[in-house]
Amino acid sequence: ASGASGPARGRDADADAVDAQRFIDTLRALEERGEVDRMVALFADDAEVSNPHDATPHRGPEGARRFWQAYRDSFDEIRSEFTRVVADGGAAMLEWTSRGRLRGGRPVTYAGVSVLEF
Repeated sequence: ASGASGPARGRDADADAVDAQRFIDTLRALEERGEVDRMVALFADDAEVSNPHDATPHRGPEGARRFWQAYRDSFDEIRSEFTRVVADGGAAMLEWTSRGRLRGGRPVTYAGVSVLEF
């Protein structure tokens, strides 16, 4: 996932850590309660979000809405646990493991890294 393009000038690590935690909290609300609008609100007009399966990034708030709605719709239930967060320089790197059940009930566990730019 990516926020506004390019690192923000004049930001400090504390601001980056706050924004990283906001993303984590918002993802939890999406996973637990389907709060897509709350996630979309984090994305600027020039934001891009994608994963390795996307041919091209989803752009802007509406692209983010399509991406995150499709993500949530893929699961009966899902929960991401963040094992490492590094935030500085207008960006954050989040290592995570997600566990849950796909639509239809099959268990799933997968891990990855998300890079956020503020």
